[in-house]
Amino acid sequence: PCPQRGQITPPALNEKNWAATDTAVAAAYDPSLDQWRELPPSDLSPQANSAVWTGEVMVAWDYDVRSQEYDPVTDSWTAPQKMPLEFDECYPDSVPVGGRVFAFFCAQSAVYEPATSDWSEIAGGPLDEEVYSEAYERGVKVWRFASLVPAGDVVFLMMEGVSFDEDGVVCYGCPGSPQSFWVYRPPAVG
Repeated sequence: PCPQRGQITPPALNEKNWAATDTAVAAAYDPSLDQWRELPPSDLSPQANSAVWTGEVMVAWDYDVRSQEYDPVTDSWTAPQKMPLEFDECYPDSVPVGGRVFAFFCAQSAVYEPATSDWSEIAGGPLDEEVYSEAYERGVKVWRFASLVPAGDVVFLMMEGVSFDEDGVVCYGCPGSPQSFWVYRPPAVG
């Protein structure tokens, strides 16, 4: 395909699926000029990220569960902060909800409040459900994956759970995996 005017070509992954850059690469689109421009480097991992526009800043976070805000007025990133989530083998996902950012990562969730630049862990409902696995000799989170659908002041979560093979080993996305539908509504502010 032919490059479009102002198009930025993202760095490619090498044969080991590692990014060609040390940090994530971000770009901003200016509709009045119909052009893209590369943003200054962040400190986020290039492996997997998610980003949400809050109306004033962009909140981005990575596979290592660290986040940064990008301010387009100053063209700069804040220092990275640790999110209240634990690292696992998942892809970060997030959506806007009621002026905040809702993040989902391996059966864990958090919400970001732009006014205070703070993350709060979300607990309860499907996030607390576990099933005991003989193979691992511990509880395993049931609802590991979710498709997020933002809808103003709520987020719909189309969740997929884990199933187990005959040895009790977790099987992701296998036939028989449970499905569930949940809605998250952040608490009122003030």
